[in-house]
Amino acid sequence: MGVLIPGAFLLNGCVAGPANVVANKTTVVDASLKDISAVVTPLLPEGARLVRPGQPDNLPLVQQVDLDGDGTPEFLAGYEYGQRQVGAMVAGKAGDAYRVLWQDNDLGYLLDRLEAVDLTGDGKPEVVVGGTLGASAGQKLVVLREEFGRPQPVLQSGYHRLEWGDWNGDGQAELATWSHDTGPVYLIEIYYWNGRSFVRADHTVPAYFQEKVLPYYQAQLAESPDLSRMLMYALADASNKAGDPRRALDYATKALAARGYPDEAMLLAVRGEAYYQAGDYAKAVTDLEQVVAGLTPERENALVEGAPGGEFWMSALYYRGLAHLALGKKEQAAADLQRAVKISQVHPDWEFYRTARETLQEITAPGRLNLLGQVYPVPFPEGAPAELIKGAWTRDGIIWATAPAGLREAGNPGRWMPTEPTAFASTPIPTPARRGAFFSPLREPRTILSRSIGHLVIPSY
Repeated sequence: MGVLIPGAFLLNGCVAGPANVVANKTTVVDASLKDISAVVTPLLPEGARLVRPGQPDNLPLVQQVDLDGDGTPEFLAGYEYGQRQVGAMVAGKAGDAYRVLWQDNDLGYLLDRLEAVDLTGDGKPEVVVGGTLGASAGQKLVVLREEFGRPQPVLQSGYHRLEWGDWNGDGQAELATWSHDTGPVYLIEIYYWNGRSFVRADHTVPAYFQEKVLPYYQAQLAESPDLSRMLMYALADASNKAGDPRRALDYATKALAARGYPDEAMLLAVRGEAYYQAGDYAKAVTDLEQVVAGLTPERENALVEGAPGGEFWMSALYYRGLAHLALGKKEQAAADLQRAVKISQVHPDWEFYRTARETLQEITAPGRLNLLGQVYPVPFPEGAPAELIKGAWTRDGIIWATAPAGLREAGNPGRWMPTEPTAFASTPIPTPARRGAFFSPLREPRTILSRSIGHLVIPSY
């Protein structure tokens, strides 16, 4: 299970140390007590008292939520201790007693959020925890998901504003964090559960940027025309993510004519993306070549090793590669995408982490296992069952991916996830195999479904 920023969160260049997480506390109390506050209080740090989160402000001191779907609720509680320090915990039943399943004593000085909400679309709630560190640093964010019998952190980040909702209409929530950047500009990040982890998905929710982000920056521009370059850059970026490249081009060109922050490279990058989205690939290449010219070999090597700022350069290379590809220049496209892949290799949460690899794979070795050990869709082989949607070519007849929600997700490659190699033959006769038995994907799709522990294995042919 991936954690986007393990042990710390980054916000405007600030790094918080590892949370004081106590996941194996052995203190237990008698579960027959009727007052759940009395059940939880003995599990708190010495001298701590229960407190409610600031948002929403109508929750009980101790929330009862069934996180694992076993019919027995777990307890969520926030508390204050010491000199205005706050923490949060999840307690669960173990036999006839309750014990701490997860705890964080390092949530700042105010408990901002402690709420259960289904963010992954599996019908079971996750826990959103937020603690206020300060006006500049904002809030620390932890999202917990039940895994292997206890809550596990699956997203750790920071925010000044936090919200979630199904903004693209796919039936699953997205989570948006707004973090102060410069002046009235925010770094706005959209996270989406892909079946294994939370990943960036800024370009998948155009309605959110159209309805919430653009109006915010338009109002700021009306109030602060002296910050026009900065705000028109933000409007151009938001317009790209709102699916309106023509508006993005207008804002970016006006921003380039103004003075101030940000620098020209950032403006050319957002305009280059807009040109690509608008289908003007030659102009996209022209703008993005000026941007990428600033990426020295020394800086690129540092980015490959994880130095900050890599997502900007990765995005510029990614869009220049796509523009080259649209112009029929496969060699140049592959070179750009290869560089983008190298920069992003240690950042699986980045938005174009997967698509850069898949596009490169399609250019260099179509119809084969891709660089992540995952598969991508290929045309139907003749005679394939319609309900499998699309097959996947692999090496040596071995499947390396599953659709995590079974048949319902088979047509959505973005939700496939790597699995242990499982071999299947294209004949209806079971035969010995290195891993289990061979089964026919053509005659026994339901058997495949049941034999893969509830996951649909996308067969190769």
